[in-house]
Amino acid sequence: LVKVRERLSGIVKTGKFGHAYLFSGPRGVGKTSAARIVARLTGAEGTDIIEMDGASNRGIDDVRELREKVGLTPLSGKRKAYIIDEVHMLTSEAFNALLKTLEEPPEHVIFFLCTTEPQKLPKTVISRCVEVKFYKASDEEIIESVKRSIKGEKLEVTKEALERIAKSADGSFREAQTILEEASGIAGKNKIDISAVNLVIGSSIDTLVTEYVEAVIAGKTPEALQAVERLLKGGGDVMAFAKEILEEVRRRLLLSFEDRLLIVTKVLEVKIRTLKYSVLPHLPLEIAAIELGMKEADGEKVEKVTDAKKVEKVEKVEKVGKIVKELSVDLDTFRSQWPQLLSEVRKKNHGIVTLLSLCRP
Repeated sequence: LVKVRERLSGIVKTGKFGHAYLFSGPRGVGKTSAARIVARLTGAEGTDIIEMDGASNRGIDDVRELREKVGLTPLSGKRKAYIIDEVHMLTSEAFNALLKTLEEPPEHVIFFLCTTEPQKLPKTVISRCVEVKFYKASDEEIIESVKRSIKGEKLEVTKEALERIAKSADGSFREAQTILEEASGIAGKNKIDISAVNLVIGSSIDTLVTEYVEAVIAGKTPEALQAVERLLKGGGDVMAFAKEILEEVRRRLLLSFEDRLLIVTKVLEVKIRTLKYSVLPHLPLEIAAIELGMKEADGEKVEKVTDAKKVEKVEKVEKVGKIVKELSVDLDTFRSQWPQLLSEVRKKNHGIVTLLSLCRP
């Protein structure tokens, strides 16, 4: 965030402000707060600041009302600043209406468009703005921010608790402040330690991460699925859990360059990337566990074939496969038995039932 501060300081020092700025970046990194600060500094005699939520005022009528007010003289000072948060939520019609204002803005007006998803904005709108990109804060920056709050609130926090807050905040100043506030409520007048922080973020997540990672590496699908199920029952954050899993497999991969670890890392990275698009957020983790279990089983099968003592077992499997192929059943009959099949499979493996429930014969 040092580069962002330098960029904004440079803009303020010149005193030459554009008519529209686009602040983009992850949640909780200070986009809207920065917009408020810069907005105040744009007018030496004060600035009227009007804030809008793009998610709540996303229609063309809302933007038309804004356009009508834009031309009015500021109540105080010489500038009027509009801050539109989550601007990517505006409709196409609203963006078109906003574009007309950005193309010919009144001299006294300045816009600050804040968004976590700049790719959803029309290029015509982006081209009218000075873009400032915000990035996730480092753990060190999060810790420094929390320390300032601690000093202001006269709180005491252990070093271990500070580091845990920073790690769990995932680059978000706002998330770090939320964790600190809740932990201080738990600790009361006592020093905030790791136990208070763990109560806020879920003390068992580390254990579940270890159980899941070790299970998928070993190809033990049921154990991996049980770890996910316990997370859900405990009300854990699936996205945070997934991030911790990736961090753990990455750490293990860097310590030991093993083929299996590389396979596990690749599969998890691909599946976890789809988490935010999944109707059931935990499903990609379950599918990953099943897929990695199958890959491990395939690897064992190859090894067994090379072992003369196991050839007989492989032949038996092939014989059963041949018998199954010779069986015949029409599709309608199979469909009629599908619910019963799912019911029977559920007794053996909940994860596979979750997967099969999304399928149709």
